[in-house]
Amino acid sequence: MSRFTARILSSSDEAPWAVLWQRVGGSLGLHWRWCACAAAGVGEPLRVGIFSSDGQLVAGIPFVQRRRRMRTEWHHPSPASHAGLMASQDLMNSETALREIFEALSALTQRATTRAELVLPTPVADVRGLLWQGWSAQPHYNYVSMIEEPGALARQSENAARRQGAKAEAAGFVLETGNHLRAEIFALWEKTQIRQNIPAYIHTSCYDMLLEESESDGRGISGLAAAVRNPTTKRIEAAAIIGQDSQRAYYLLGASDPDVEEAHGAPTYLHFALSDHLFRNRGKFAYDWVGANTPHIAQFKKKFRPRLETYLRCAQRQGMARIIP
Repeated sequence: MSRFTARILSSSDEAPWAVLWQRVGGSLGLHWRWCACAAAGVGEPLRVGIFSSDGQLVAGIPFVQRRRRMRTEWHHPSPASHAGLMASQDLMNSETALREIFEALSALTQRATTRAELVLPTPVADVRGLLWQGWSAQPHYNYVSMIEEPGALARQSENAARRQGAKAEAAGFVLETGNHLRAEIFALWEKTQIRQNIPAYIHTSCYDMLLEESESDGRGISGLAAAVRNPTTKRIEAAAIIGQDSQRAYYLLGASDPDVEEAHGAPTYLHFALSDHLFRNRGKFAYDWVGANTPHIAQFKKKFRPRLETYLRCAQRQGMARIIP
């Protein structure tokens, strides 16, 4: 008999969720407020709690609930690679505990949904507890760079990337940060979306929430708007919005000016300067590139020689296995 039960959480469960999030060093994608923002415009925030036999919250899983006619679907929030299972490392490392957690989750999803989609972080490799309950699993990929000293990202990168960054720096490009950049960054982001046919996978309210928390306020997450500007034209040529938790800085949004020459090196220099800025303000951290699944985007990120991570996207549909396209 399983030691765990699963139920849908209510607003009164925010406090124990926050305690668990702090205890396990939760990621940005698992933060209670982020879950609410990630659902904006696409559905309702929904959080599932896994409880031990003595009633303690031991694991949590965020979802975005969508109702379509007679169907109820639970999807993972974005960013996908860090929005799955929140639990202690001991539970994640336990074959028996993982199986029982997945059994409890499956019993709930079979009653409450017509389709459920779950993302599992890199440390979770054993998903037999889901497969045996009729789920499917498909690998997806992410890049991460470890920043442990100033200049680390530049030294790790390919020679061509270092030359591009050096060219931009020699031309007088400098990093600029602050919430005053928001309007310019989003204008540039709209151009980038059109040029590269990129969907808006994170709602604007999520970025706004993070940028409002750019100063530490005890919540454990924050945001940073950053850009590099051409010293001659004064135009922003590359920009980013970064989300942060205690372990990682996430490259959530990146944009570049399609009307200027790529030879300026601004997009590459942005990451060199930005990673150094973050190191000066927080010390050692992981620079998370947030996905490596689209060929042309992965190709740009690959020149920084990041480490490849694998995560699993699992799906259950009316009790039958289904591969996510």
